[in-house]
Amino acid sequence: MQVYTDASRGENVIGVGYVIKLKNGTEMSGKRYQFVGDYSSMDAEWCALMEGLEIACEHQTAYDNSIDVVIDCRPLVRKVRDPKISTMISGLRIASEC
Repeated sequence: MQVYTDASRGENVIGVGYVIKLKNGTEMSGKRYQFVGDYSSMDAEWCALMEGLEIACEHQTAYDNSIDVVIDCRPLVRKVRDPKISTMISGLRIASEC
């Protein structure tokens, strides 16, 4: 399956979204806005990734058991590729950057 995530930050609010594409062609998406304190853009991107992965994990099957993530935030890509983080998230592979 593929998980696409993105986020944005405004004044005291973040918007997060994800699109999940399963191997059988099914597509799921979600978005939400959250009023928060002092979040950075990176914090917002991390929240979007975690939300997308949570939903993706709920829909994993034996047929669709790996998760390819596509994100457009280079600092987040570096963070997720860090061995300390990547070993905590099994089955995750950064497919590409937008």
